Amino acid sequence: MTERTGTITGGDNDRGVTPLVGVVLLIGMVFVGAILVGITGWVVMDSLSSESDAESTYSTVEATDHGITTAASTREMQTIPWDGANYVDDGEVYIAWYDDDISSNHNVSIDPIGAIEYELADRTVVYQSGATWEIQDDDMQVTSGPNIGYDDSTLQLYFTTLSQDAVSGSEAIVEPSPDRELAEDIEDTKNNATQDGYNNLSLIVDSKYHDSWHSHLDSAFDAEDENITIQRDGAGAPFIDNSETAINVTIKNATETDPPEFLVAEDYGLSGDQYAEENIFVQSPDGMTFEADIENKGDERQTQPVEVAIKEDGEEIVGPEGLDVSIDGGDSKTVGIDVTEYTGTDLDFGNEYNYTISTDDDTTDNGSIYYAKTEDPHLNVTKPEVNDADASDENSPVSADSSSENVSLSADITNIGAENITDSDVRVGVQTLDDEVENAYGTDPYGLEDAEPVSVDRTYGENGTVTWNVSREDLFELEHKFTVTAVESDESATGYFDVSEAIEAGDTELFTPPNSEVDVSVIGTELGYTPQQVCLEPVGRFGCAEHGYQVDWIPATTSIYTQAVDEDGDPIDENEDPERRDGMEWSGDNLNQWDDRLSTFDHSFTTEDDERVSLMVQGTSYMECHDWQVGGEETINGVTYQHRNCPSGSEHNELVDLTADTQTEETNVRVLSEESNTMPELDPGNDVQLPANELLERDEVDIDVSENPDGSAELDLDENEFVFVFEVTHHPQQYNTGPELNDPEISADDYWQEAHERSGDPNFNDVLVHVEIEPGGEGIDPEDAVFDPSAENGIAPSVGTGEGSDGEHSSWSEDSVEVGSDEIIIG
Repeated sequence: MTERTGTITGGDNDRGVTPLVGVVLLIGMVFVGAILVGITGWVVMDSLSSESDAESTYSTVEATDHGITTAASTREMQTIPWDGANYVDDGEVYIAWYDDDISSNHNVSIDPIGAIEYELADRTVVYQSGATWEIQDDDMQVTSGPNIGYDDSTLQLYFTTLSQDAVSGSEAIVEPSPDRELAEDIEDTKNNATQDGYNNLSLIVDSKYHDSWHSHLDSAFDAEDENITIQRDGAGAPFIDNSETAINVTIKNATETDPPEFLVAEDYGLSGDQYAEENIFVQSPDGMTFEADIENKGDERQTQPVEVAIKEDGEEIVGPEGLDVSIDGGDSKTVGIDVTEYTGTDLDFGNEYNYTISTDDDTTDNGSIYYAKTEDPHLNVTKPEVNDADASDENSPVSADSSSENVSLSADITNIGAENITDSDVRVGVQTLDDEVENAYGTDPYGLEDAEPVSVDRTYGENGTVTWNVSREDLFELEHKFTVTAVESDESATGYFDVSEAIEAGDTELFTPPNSEVDVSVIGTELGYTPQQVCLEPVGRFGCAEHGYQVDWIPATTSIYTQAVDEDGDPIDENEDPERRDGMEWSGDNLNQWDDRLSTFDHSFTTEDDERVSLMVQGTSYMECHDWQVGGEETINGVTYQHRNCPSGSEHNELVDLTADTQTEETNVRVLSEESNTMPELDPGNDVQLPANELLERDEVDIDVSENPDGSAELDLDENEFVFVFEVTHHPQQYNTGPELNDPEISADDYWQEAHERSGDPNFNDVLVHVEIEPGGEGIDPEDAVFDPSAENGIAPSVGTGEGSDGEHSSWSEDSVEVGSDEIIIG
């Protein structure tokens, strides 16, 4: 666990009243009185034996009470009668607040309470803490009670303590004690009880006048209330060990404090230098500090963590970090939270990040900071793109082919500093990755070193794109790299692209760009009837010296066709048919000859400078031959096979005829490419035919083949390398036999899928045609290339502090429990 760091300022809460009044405990206040210290002369009074004497004494008591009350309220000296008065050092009071267990409490004691006795002939009148007791024949009566009990919903515990100095004469002077220690103790005790959530109250009075106290307390409190218990002899009371003169009043839930609730009242954001005032953090090894006001809206003291977390897209990427803060109920503190536990990979310069300041109870929203690399402006270059595609991978350059007229080179320019910048230069450099061109034209073939730079303005954190557009025809048809550089900061980013003509592979045809060299080779025709047993060497009319198997290699022809098409692959002239290429001496000949089976039939041509063409291969197979001729015999595994060929021109009865037409969807031909390179099946179906992998992997063709467990195969084709694969011994309409498909109108895609899902025909390995294309391009003068620049402004970050919470204060009331004391000196 990381150490929590930060700073805390602020003081204790001012909630409360003067020490004489005390602090409100949610349902009441305690008035703690000043101690009465009486300094007066002592006069021995004769016993009074008449009611008139009693009345006179009660008048004296009333005058005494008035004088003491006035002295307490005005804080001025008063005179009271002292004839017949006798000070008694009696009485001890404990007031304790606690939670569930009385053993853990906050308490205050008043010792002594003090009393004044008036001895009459048949009774004793006692003045104690504002009350008047009368004792006669060991019987105590309450003439007037102390200010202890409920007044409406307010619990009042008000004591007047008396102490005596030397007194002589018939009068005494009373004045409030200058010593405020008891009042302060009561104030502190109540506050501590509130902060700790101690809501139960225990009042213990230990006095020799306990019968009078019990009588008053029993009448002042509702003994039927399940929350109130009144016990004699100190039963259950702390501090007093079973005193016979003690009364213990226990009140459950005497107060109701709200639990602590820590709110982030004010979010000040970053603190520190001038940039922090704008919520900008410039990188520093010391980390960053956030400042906030934390307010405890409850009544009770608590310690909670105050933490900062920095987020990106809602996910925490730094923190949370913070410190533990203790706050009294109703108080607030200003807290500084240090964030230091992050690395350079957590935050990116120039970015805006959201942050939260949180407690256990609250979290701010909408706070954000900007993270700067330097105090000065600093332009950074990122995101090199070509035609809006990521160009940063040297091993995967963006293809800038003929599908787009222009080549767009761009990069993002971001001010990752803390200050704004204007008129800052940005340059682009472009070079080819070809030694011959570099030897001829140098590393700056397009002369961009002398070109005018692009001037950009950026506020701090602003990101915008700078773009250079150039005609694709003005660039070498080679691989390139380009570098965008911010001159002042010397920051740069490099991208890679390849200028080439587009060769698009359709399902049944190839679309070849202008001025391209095309090499076509028929590399295999493997079409033979299932061998049938025959007599290879007859003897006499009916005898046979040798039996064997006869294999008829059925005739098959292929031809190459082209047709001028537009960018969508549609014929430019719909009235013109595809044209068979000239110069194919083998066109129309039967290529399926057993004794010439490994020959290739080649044809090369170059497309016109201004013409995009569709390349198609036509194929036809035949059922019969007018003049079968034996081409040879071979023995395989002890079995002799006699192979018969059909001379060109002797074939008849078409089996499958596949047209070369851009407008016709042929089911029985497919073009394999670098991207789509799966052949349905290699197995030719019998022992006398060569499997397709032998035809493809021989040196003259050199295509690696990887067979899959299901019998299909992956062809390792290069870019601009293709293979036409044909099925000419089965057709869903022309020859729907072995197998017979249920749907003669099956689509080309479904027929291709059928080949992948079954063994045997259709398997698309009867005729294989290999095509290699070298895209062309006219020679260029690189000095003619024009790179047209443009600069876009971006959006500056909008950072600021989060919104503080404004929760409601506790419903705790200062008028529900009143505890008070007046300290009066008699002298």
